[in-house]
Amino acid sequence: MHSSATTGFGPYYAAADPKPLHPILESARPWLTGKGVALDLGAGTGKASVFLADLGYRVVAVEPDPDGLSRLRARCGNDPRITIHDVRFEDYAPPRCQAAVSILSLFFLERPLLDPFLLRLLEAIEPGGVFVGQLLGPNDSWVADGCAAHTRAEVEALFASFDLRVWDEVEKDAVTVLGDPKHWHVHHIVATKRQPSSVDMTPPLR
Repeated sequence: MHSSATTGFGPYYAAADPKPLHPILESARPWLTGKGVALDLGAGTGKASVFLADLGYRVVAVEPDPDGLSRLRARCGNDPRITIHDVRFEDYAPPRCQAAVSILSLFFLERPLLDPFLLRLLEAIEPGGVFVGQLLGPNDSWVADGCAAHTRAEVEALFASFDLRVWDEVEKDAVTVLGDPKHWHVHHIVATKRQPSSVDMTPPLR
């Protein structure tokens, strides 16, 4: 597993908290209706949880890391719109929801743990609901440290019952939020679950 997953995410949260929300949340706005339940998986400091609550969702914020959990409780613990769960993804049974958001967090699980969780998560999303988040591609440098990776074909198969509204596959050399050099290979995804027996021919946005 990548070192931050074993030593704690405290330095990451400290560096990331002052930064703006991840731009994929703005890309997803047309499909974030604000109605019903939204899951924020790997909620960290709670910025995305507040964003979703402000849209009108009843938010369930899931954070397994102690550093993130303390920051999440400090920001959202007294917010009646947000319920906080301290649980690992692999042990979590997602409730039925209208939105599931996971910003740069799912792939810290190894594939044998992530695959069954993703199946549970995508099944929990109601028809018409939306998934917003990222998966790593196989060329990402964190894959060698144990993070999960998905090929383009695997992403297509995983979201076979969804319409991929945004699918931006990015591969580049850059840095992490802590300034460490890194080769990124990331699938940025916004996907809406099809209604039963519906066919949507709208091409994905790029």
